[in-house]
Amino acid sequence: MHGFRTGLLLVTMASLGVAGSMASRAAGQPDPDATTPIPFPEGFRSWTHVKSAVVRPGPSNDSAFSGLHNIYANAPAMVGYRTGRFPDEAVIVFDLFDFEESAEALRPTRRKSVSVMMRDPSAQGGWRFEDFRGGEPSQRAGAQAISACLACHLREVEGDGVFSAFVE
Repeated sequence: MHGFRTGLLLVTMASLGVAGSMASRAAGQPDPDATTPIPFPEGFRSWTHVKSAVVRPGPSNDSAFSGLHNIYANAPAMVGYRTGRFPDEAVIVFDLFDFEESAEALRPTRRKSVSVMMRDPSAQGGWRFEDFRGGEPSQRAGAQAISACLACHLREVEGDGVFSAFVE
């Protein structure tokens, strides 16, 4: 009989844990799945190209951020670019290259990083971030770099946390 009570107690506790987990998510608490790593955005260069820009190294910006910026958006993110409100499942990719300059042109050289913003209403600021160094899926930047992304994007209140604007 003791074994039966212990088993019943464990089943009850497990049920309460599941119900509590569901209730906390319903109340706006972070989803445990939000800690799942953001996957590398395979095929992102076939998404909509939002814009490109060249940021030169200088005293007002970090050299890690300088370079040729290419921004890509999946279909849900394009809804956000057009309406100003980014829906769940919106993903924006920031593809960053070093560049060389000649008299005629700027040319991309080595890829510095592929950074990803993924809309997640359970995340602080409504977005999750990841940075893949050198564009390599196995080279994640780490928590400190991701915290820097979040801190900067939290300041952008006009664009729903997004700095870029779609260039038609």
